[in-house]
Amino acid sequence: PEGQHATEARADIVVYADGFQVPVEVKKNSDRRLWSAVDNQLIPKYTIDPAADGYGIYVVLWFGADKQRRRSDGVRPESPERLEKILTESLGEDKARKISVCVIDVSPTASD
Repeated sequence: PEGQHATEARADIVVYADGFQVPVEVKKNSDRRLWSAVDNQLIPKYTIDPAADGYGIYVVLWFGADKQRRRSDGVRPESPERLEKILTESLGEDKARKISVCVIDVSPTASD
């Protein structure tokens, strides 16, 4: 089930260990909130929980370049590696200390 947080919001996944918790926000690469989820969901709603201490993980599921949502400036990454790089760089140095970005390629392969 989704994890409950201090703000009454629910992260997609929460990892618990020794009184510490890490919220995980998950999006598809076609989700309209792809480019804003870290700043509008993960950080203000989930990482502010005292048990998270500002830490969080942003997971994006890559379903293929044809499904990729464009950023407001028109940028449209053509690979999961490029998407991860853009999202990580967009965090800036301060946020990147506590927020990790992971893009997982779940697109069909030629043998699928």
